[in-house]
Amino acid sequence: MKNVFTDYFPNYEIIGGKITRRDLTINEKETFQSRSGNQIVDYTIVSKMHGPVDNDIVMFLSDNDIGVIRMVEYFTDNDSIAAFYNRGQVFEKDFAALFKVSGWERTGYTMELIKLDIK
Repeated sequence: MKNVFTDYFPNYEIIGGKITRRDLTINEKETFQSRSGNQIVDYTIVSKMHGPVDNDIVMFLSDNDIGVIRMVEYFTDNDSIAAFYNRGQVFEKDFAALFKVSGWERTGYTMELIKLDIK
């Protein structure tokens, strides 16, 4: 699935717990590294892409369970998903959203939207 994502969003590179994102407007790269310890910091990508048979494909890409679990909770809550779509004006558009999730033992305590790429 990583290859499907990076083919559609070629400005992202994912290697293990490291995500590199190239800003296409200024051609600069930023790297986000997940890390473990007393508190886990996980960078998770949620993307929506138009599929081949007039459907949508939603992906949750992460190196740790904590990011996927938190993002699935967020994107299956009606209030959260409404707030996300209203903020980014992405309801009918394809997107890649990079989130930073912090927590411990598969429990995400905080999450923050870091980057939002809209196609």
